[in-house]
Formats: sequence, structure tokens, C-alpha cells
Amino acid sequence: MSWSLGEVKALATKAARGAGLPWGMADEASFAVHWLQASGAPGVAALADYLEWRDQSPSRPHELCPIHLGTAIMDADRGVSEWLGRVRQPLLLAPFIARCSPSGMALKWPDVTLVVSETGLTSDASRMLLLTDEAECSAGPATAQSAERLNRVPETEAEAIARLNHFASRTYAPATEASRMSGAGAGITDND
Repeated sequence: MSWSLGEVKALATKAARGAGLPWGMADEASFAVHWLQASGAPGVAALADYLEWRDQSPSRPHELCPIHLGTAIMDADRGVSEWLGRVRQPLLLAPFIARCSPSGMALKWPDVTLVVSETGLTSDASRMLLLTDEAECSAGPATAQSAERLNRVPETEAEAIARLNHFASRTYAPATEASRMSGAGAGITDND
């Protein structure tokens, strides 16, 4: 099974909320995942890895957060500084840097250089390197390169989708007899 980018974006919002991110940050996380997947990068896996780390490190919710750093970069509106610091799942920074530098910029961490622009991202790095858990990151000038845009999330992301579903399930209200009788679910008759 593959998932549409819209389905993955909605799931990413719910998963981020289920992991404790505020609504605004959850929306930014879903933007990042959508953008990365559309660019052919493993955004679903990056968010799932980050949310699992965050869930296991509740005392450090903003420390090393690529979503908070990415939104701070966009909100500052002063361009992207060269030194970005230590970041968890640095791939999640790429969409925010692309938004701030539509003509192109390089996002770098050890053994990885991504060229990001409004058209997407390009990199010769392997999936494993793109999913670096934590790294010192920097940004610098680059020429814009186009990337093929995708419309579906491949089946290879099924395991990461399952991990996001785990966090998303934390946002669901439990079913009650009263909710079923008022129209949620099939009620007393299941006519499917």
C-alpha cells in the first residue's frame, strides 16, 4: 500500500500532536514531512525517529528540535545563518531552509550535503545518512537544482507510517456507547 502526500501530511500533524508538540509546531512538522516526501526524501521516517526520541526525552522537548529551529529561522526573516548547531534528525530542517532561500542553499552535516530550493532537494547521500539521528549542522550558498516531485509515499515507508500512527492514536477520543448512538461509527446497525 502507498499513501498520498495529503494522507501523510494529516497523519504527521496528528502524530506530532500525539507526541506533545503544540498545534503550530505540529502543522510545521506536517509541512516538513510533506515537502520532504514530495522531494523524494524519507520525511516520514525522519519525523517518526524524531518523535520517538522526543517521547523518550521529555525533559528536553525543545533541545535539538529541528521543527523549532526551522520555524525560528523562518520567523527571524534575516536569512539562514551559517552555523545552525546540533540538531536531531537534521533532514527535517531542509524544508524550512528551502522556504527561506527559494533560489537554493546547501544544508550540511558530516558526510551529507543537501541542496535545497523551492523546487525540492538533491543529494548523493544514502537513506541511512539522510536519517542521521543527531549532527552539527551548517548552511551555505548553493546553486538551485531541480528535484523530481512525487505524489505518493512508497510502500517502503510502511514501518515509519506505523510509528506515526502510534503517536496519532494518542489524539483519538475513546469510543463510548453514547458517541456511537449519536452517530459516531455504525451505531446499533452496521449496514456496510
